[in-house]
Amino acid sequence: MEYILFAFLAMFSAGANAIFNKFASVKTTSSVSALIKSSFMVIACFVVVCVLGHVQGLYSSLTKEQWLFIAINGLLTSVDWIFYFAAMKRSNLEAFTPFNETAQLFFGNILFLIFMFSTVTNGNSPLTITLYCGGLAFLLIALIAIIFSKKLNPQVNKKWIIFAILAALSYAATSLVMKLKLNDVSSDVISFHQMTIVFGISAIAMLIKREWGSFKEVNFKGYVVYFIAAIFNTMLMIFRYQALSYSNAVPSIINVIVCLEFVLVALTTIFFKKKDDKIITFIVIILVSVGMILNMLSGIL
Repeated sequence: MEYILFAFLAMFSAGANAIFNKFASVKTTSSVSALIKSSFMVIACFVVVCVLGHVQGLYSSLTKEQWLFIAINGLLTSVDWIFYFAAMKRSNLEAFTPFNETAQLFFGNILFLIFMFSTVTNGNSPLTITLYCGGLAFLLIALIAIIFSKKLNPQVNKKWIIFAILAALSYAATSLVMKLKLNDVSSDVISFHQMTIVFGISAIAMLIKREWGSFKEVNFKGYVVYFIAAIFNTMLMIFRYQALSYSNAVPSIINVIVCLEFVLVALTTIFFKKKDDKIITFIVIILVSVGMILNMLSGIL
């Protein structure tokens, strides 16, 4: 199953992307962060398109329906990024990272359950439905635990949660659109057009909000971090879409593998936490892990 390999490659890329995102978006607005990162990603995606020899397929091979859904994916990604950076700026990173990763997995599997019910439930198998819904329940409990944990989420103002939910929903929807409507389009071609749209929307948002002065807040080191994050995000996008493009790919398994990076990162950083923080983090990891295992089993059995 080749899609498993691409899902793991996407997982490692997601982990690196998340780490560099933390350092890249703190000092400027969400629109400017999205604009800078998307500009680097447009270039990176175009390089990949050239290397793979898909330049001619950028325009001539796409149907009107494919253009429409690529545009929808670009719009969804723009919404995802703007709310992602807005949530990150307003939250405690100790809470944002696990919430974001878990929410992406939760909402992604919810959307696949709604729109691809027969596929993800193995032809309406009672066992598969039970495992799938059980996994969703554990993920939901983990999200609630993160929100109400004063150790992870001490802020009185929890407005960032709304932004994080909107970002996770938008991110999850891109996977659904890819699986339903863009299976036969090269992942690098989709990614290039998608990021071009994100760049355009981010530029418009920045101009409307008159935030061009925020560029002064980003130094050379900041641009380097954005560039590195953009490279890993490009890899994440291409690998994730490639995994979803296989006809035999199980969406729930791909979602679990990609989001597995949160568990790995959390386990490696937990030793640097205070004792009280370790307890709640372990609880969240256990809840998310059980949810992942159940969702994974639902796609295997």
